[in-house]
Amino acid sequence: MIKQILRNACFLTALPVPAASVAEPPSAAPFLRLQWDMDTPRDGVPAVCGEVFNDGAQPAHHVRLLVEQLDGRGRVISRREMEVLGELPAAGRSYFCVPEAGASDYRLTIVGADSMSTSAQ
Repeated sequence: MIKQILRNACFLTALPVPAASVAEPPSAAPFLRLQWDMDTPRDGVPAVCGEVFNDGAQPAHHVRLLVEQLDGRGRVISRREMEVLGELPAAGRSYFCVPEAGASDYRLTIVGADSMSTSAQ
């Protein structure tokens, strides 16, 4: 149910990513982790859906994911960078779902996030 709601609400923004901009997960966001799965196609559109978990003490925003489509040999055939919209609460999680063409496999990586903090003045 949640996957369908997220798919219909389009919580992600797709941007083309050139091959040269692939990055390792940022060391500034070691507290974020992913859990995802390929969703059963509905209306002929498959999707990669899952959750981003924040194990840290600070909320995060502008969490960016790299979604790579892989062929049968594990080679990258397509890359897109996605942004999970909204705040990722401290010690919480956010859901995402992104429509994808049917590839043999996928690799998802967190490529960036901004920490939210407040200071008393």
